[in-house]
Amino acid sequence: MNTLKKLFDLAWPFLRGLGLFVFVVAIAMHLAKPDSGPQVDSDAPSFTVPTLGQTPFRLEAHRGQVVLLDFWATWCPSCRKGLPSIQALHERYAGDARVHIATVNSDQGPGRLPGLKAFMQRRSFDFPVLLDGPESQISRRYDVRSIPTTIIIDAAGKVRWVESGLASTDPDRLTAHLDAAIQSALSGS
Repeated sequence: MNTLKKLFDLAWPFLRGLGLFVFVVAIAMHLAKPDSGPQVDSDAPSFTVPTLGQTPFRLEAHRGQVVLLDFWATWCPSCRKGLPSIQALHERYAGDARVHIATVNSDQGPGRLPGLKAFMQRRSFDFPVLLDGPESQISRRYDVRSIPTTIIIDAAGKVRWVESGLASTDPDRLTAHLDAAIQSALSGS
C-alpha cells in the first residue's frame, strides 16, 4: 500500500500538468474555429444534391446570388424553432433574384421522404429542402458538426457568415438577425 502511495505521489505532478496541457489545447482549438461550419472568407464547397421535390440542386448554378443554407433535422428542437424564420426569409426574398434561401435536411432512414413532406405540409413551409445523403456529404464538406448551423455564401461563392445554434428563440428577432447578415453579404461587407 505504501509503494502505491509513493507511486501516486510521484505521478501526480505529471498527471496534473498533462491535464492542464489538454485543457489549454482544447480552449485554443475552440477559439481557432467556430463550433460548426466552414471558416469565414473560405470558398464555399460546390455540391449537387436532390431536393425534397427530387429535382437536383447545384450550388454552382446559384453563383451570382447570396445563398443562405440552414442545416437542420426534424428531430432537432432548436432547428424546429428556427424554421419559421427561414420561412419568413424565404417569403421576403422570393421575388429577389439576388438571394436564394435553402435548407439542408440531415434526417435519414427509409421513411425520410414521406415524413419530411408531411412535416413541411403540417407547418405550411415551402422553402427549398436539400437532402443531405446517407454519408452526410454536404455537412462533411461544410464541416457542420452541430445543428442548427446557418451559412451565408456571397455572390462570388465565398462563405461570409456562419452561425451555430440559434441567435434568438424569438422568431422576429431571429429573422431580423439573419436578414442583417444577408444584407451585409449583398452589400459586400
